[in-house]
Amino acid sequence: MVGSAVKFVRELGKPFLISLGALALAATSGVLAASAFGIGTQDPVRTVTVDVATGPPGPPGPAGAQGEIGPVGPTGAAGDRGPAGPPGPQGDKGDTGPPGPAGESCPTGFSKGILVINAPKGQVTLFTCIKD
Repeated sequence: MVGSAVKFVRELGKPFLISLGALALAATSGVLAASAFGIGTQDPVRTVTVDVATGPPGPPGPAGAQGEIGPVGPTGAAGDRGPAGPPGPQGDKGDTGPPGPAGESCPTGFSKGILVINAPKGQVTLFTCIKD
C-alpha cells in the first residue's frame, strides 16, 4: 500500500508537487499572520456588577445664625467690547510620535472584563481591565 502511494506521488510530477508545497506554505503563513494579529482569538471576558445604592437621607443639621446684611454698593457701568484680533500664524508640524502598543492589553494582575455599575439613575456598562 505504501509502495502504491509513493508510485502515485511520483506520477504526479515535480510541478504539481512544487505547487502543492507552495500552497501548504501559503496556508501556514496565513495562520501565523492571523495569530500574530490576534484574529480569531479572544480573551475570556468576565462580568462584574457593582450595585450603588443610596441610603435614607440623614437628619437635617442645625440652622446657622443669621448674619448681618451689608450695604449694597453702586453698580458700575459696562465697558465696550473691543474687536477680535487677527488670527495668528500656523505653527510648524510636529514630529511623529512613537508607535502605540499592538492591541488592547491589561497590566499584570488584571484581565479584560465587563464592569456593570447599577446606580439609582440608571445602569452603566464599561469594558475595562479588572483586578484579578
